[in-house]
Amino acid sequence: MPRAGAAAAWGAGAFHSAASSAGGQGAPAPATRPVKRQDLSSVTPVSATLGYAGSYTVRGQGSGALTWLPSPGQVIRQGQALYWTDITDPVVLLYGSLPAWRTLDEGVIGADVTQLNHDLVRLGDASRSEIRSLGWDYFSWETKAGVEKLQSALGVSSPPGSLSPGSVVFEPAALRVARAALGDRGLLALAGLIGRLLAAERPSRALTAADVPVVGGVPGRAIPAGPDPGVSH
Repeated sequence: MPRAGAAAAWGAGAFHSAASSAGGQGAPAPATRPVKRQDLSSVTPVSATLGYAGSYTVRGQGSGALTWLPSPGQVIRQGQALYWTDITDPVVLLYGSLPAWRTLDEGVIGADVTQLNHDLVRLGDASRSEIRSLGWDYFSWETKAGVEKLQSALGVSSPPGSLSPGSVVFEPAALRVARAALGDRGLLALAGLIGRLLAAERPSRALTAADVPVVGGVPGRAIPAGPDPGVSH
């Protein structure tokens, strides 16, 4: 009975299929690693000097002798004193694209008043809702109160609540002082806060007060560049 014998031999394990033999050898499982999600970055080292671009001259108006100038490298922001004179006291920097060309006082209307009102609201010296209800382009009692608050914070003992052309400078943004020196008609050279990389071959050195002697409106009167210890800002 050959068929019966073959069946018995298969049952006893004498024969194995090729697939069974291969599976029985225990082939190693493929290697795996955990997947991590992260940002890819690339760094290219360069040799350069960080400097400032966009230097230009800020023209001050009014008259009198300068009593304080900012130091080179100092940053003047919205609502801070740009310089001091013996007539107008602090000349404040405010943000705006229109220059100060007339006295801003209660009752005047115009785009220059609009930028002033926006400055006062941003500084927290005037109420947005009050200014909006009275008109952004109108110098109202709320604007006057805001100007008085700003002037008091700058150290003006008797704030008039109005701004003459010689008591305010409007610029689009904060200013970084490149040098504080008097040129024709008492000009201050400042630089905008636009940083850029300058060529490494171009020498760069920070200016000091000793580099730029400053002389005020009174003949022979030297005005030191830098913060005035007697003035709080």
